[in-house]
Amino acid sequence: MGLATARAMGYEVVGALLVGGVEKLAAGEVPELGVRSGRRQGMRGPRSRRAIDGSAPEGVLDLSDEPVLGYRERMELAAVALVRGVPYLGADFRLDPPISGPPLAVPALAVIGTGKRTGKTAIAGEVARTAARLGRNPVVVAMGRGGPAAPQIAEAGTVTVERLLELVRRGQHAASDYLEDAVTTGVTTVGARRAGGGLAGAPFVSNVRPAAELAVRLGAGLVVLEGSGSAVPPVPWDAGILVVPASAPPEYLGGYLGPFRLLLSDVVVVTMADSPAGLENLPALRSHVQRLRDDARLIVTDFVPHPLGDVRARTCSSPRRHLVRSPTGRPAIWKRSMGAAWSGEVPAWRTVPGWRRTWTARRGTTCS
Repeated sequence: MGLATARAMGYEVVGALLVGGVEKLAAGEVPELGVRSGRRQGMRGPRSRRAIDGSAPEGVLDLSDEPVLGYRERMELAAVALVRGVPYLGADFRLDPPISGPPLAVPALAVIGTGKRTGKTAIAGEVARTAARLGRNPVVVAMGRGGPAAPQIAEAGTVTVERLLELVRRGQHAASDYLEDAVTTGVTTVGARRAGGGLAGAPFVSNVRPAAELAVRLGAGLVVLEGSGSAVPPVPWDAGILVVPASAPPEYLGGYLGPFRLLLSDVVVVTMADSPAGLENLPALRSHVQRLRDDARLIVTDFVPHPLGDVRARTCSSPRRHLVRSPTGRPAIWKRSMGAAWSGEVPAWRTVPGWRRTWTARRGTTCS
């Protein structure tokens, strides 16, 4: 009935995958449906992949429901289709692949995340610094909700405090990710803007493609595409890194369309792992990675502040305050790190009223 109705609606059915309900069939039986058919054997099993790859469909029509497939299992099948660039649709929904169009003319590596403040900028920065040391001439393309309306270039070595202040005076966003990338990596970066984000990570609108093509024209040997929130860069890439905070609910990785982001990634970096919530979540996060993408490399790490210059020289002449955004439970660890930056002198810390997860560090006035 379902396939007949699909045909009557104008769909050309080219293949079918039996995903459940086998209790009404003889053992091992696959019903005759008039098209090539198979039985599903696990989310990433051979039949799930071959059913899509062998038929080259323009879409996957989901005719399942509870109890044949639960919500999580259906999202996992949707992830398989979306990773292969195939829309996934059903009775009252349609999910389109967020990545489309031709690949860039040079290798591209994407850094994506499960949400906001996962550490994507820090990881993308480390990728860029490593690529620069290897002589790959990387250019970072960073998209963000506060990015420029038209792709904006920050050439290597040109982002200074004076330039940032000038941007503020002109009423522009002086803390956009592409500027932070330029300051912390020393490589050329391109800023891009996006608005909105779909369930699979597609921006409602963005100028990432022209920004990435601009990076290629600048002579990039490697384009580092930095995602924004849970939105992914909408241009194809050759390798992917997924950044997940250790405090993230495991369902963000193993449920919803977390599997889609996992299947896109070759490396999974779990950040801020030294937090109390992270220690509790790590086993569940690791289990999801092994279940969904067992060939991906899993890296567990933590973040601590590291000054980009000689902080002591600047503060001896004039004590200053340094504002640091700090997740709950992090100040003790960050105090030790900042103390090391000040030659063993641990700064005083206090909560700034009205600023959630923000701390103020004030260096003491004693200088040698």
